[in-house]
Amino acid sequence: MSDSMKDGKMDEKMSDSMKDGKMDEKMSDSMKDGKMDEKMSDSMKDSKMNEKMSDGMKDSKMNEKMSGSMKDSKMGENSDSRKDDKMMDDKMTAHGKEEKMKDEKMIEKMNKGEMATDFALKDKDGNEFSLSGAKGKKVYAKFWASWCSICLAGLEELNTLAGEDNDFEIVTVVSPGVRGEKSKEDFIKWFDTLGYSNVRVLFDENGATADDYKVRAFPTSAFIGSDGVLVKVQPGHVSSEGIKNIFAEIQ
Repeated sequence: MSDSMKDGKMDEKMSDSMKDGKMDEKMSDSMKDGKMDEKMSDSMKDSKMNEKMSDGMKDSKMNEKMSGSMKDSKMGENSDSRKDDKMMDDKMTAHGKEEKMKDEKMIEKMNKGEMATDFALKDKDGNEFSLSGAKGKKVYAKFWASWCSICLAGLEELNTLAGEDNDFEIVTVVSPGVRGEKSKEDFIKWFDTLGYSNVRVLFDENGATADDYKVRAFPTSAFIGSDGVLVKVQPGHVSSEGIKNIFAEIQ
């Protein structure tokens, strides 16, 4: 009995031990499962983080594409704007050239003859007169010399004409030191004593302008239209009435 009881207790201990073993196994499994759960949880977290990061990268790329697209759009707009501006400038330039050509053609048809040689000469007061600057006005230019008696005889009449309201401008041209003419200083002193305040004298100091207009004798008159065309060159004296009549036929 005693042994039997002992054996029974032993069996109980063994049973308890087995139970404890199983419990230990369950606890071990539970701990393993817990760790697995934690790993899975961490994995899921990592997966979500990766998804967020991936989404963020996608959003970033999308933003970059949108930003690039907007930049391209603005660049395109600026490029188109520059092209439009250039086209407008080209059209305006072309239009301006066409208008200028039309004006020049109209001017060329106003008077018959060749264009007068341009000149820019200063008067006794140092003021410059240029033929090109007078374009749009008719010009009467008289070439003369202080030693020419016919020239001197017509100065008073010319002074009166220059003081009137005419549709043409009057200038006279002398060449100091050329063809027996006085020096510039001596000419001015002499001319100032005559009192012809309306006669404007221009100094062709090297005689080049007289040569351009083929002046062979004094006086010689040049009649220039408002278009700059040299309509007529006439040697000898021309009266005030004759000057007006000639310009009446010139545009």
